Amino acid sequence: MRRMHALIADLSTTVPSERRATLHYWQTRLRRSVAINFADADDRAAASTEDRQGLGVSRRASGT
Repeated sequence: MRRMHALIADLSTTVPSERRATLHYWQTRLRRSVAINFADADDRAAASTEDRQGLGVSRRASGT
């Protein structure tokens, strides 16, 4: 989930504007999936964090 969040965030800055609506759609679906499948608030927060490597280190925490 974290890698998908990072992928969508990265793509939304590079794709043409006419494709951003599709990315927004998938981002919304991903957020809903996290909300449905993770009952614990800490697990939801972890699953919602952008993590390009899938190692548990968020982009915000690493300072990049």
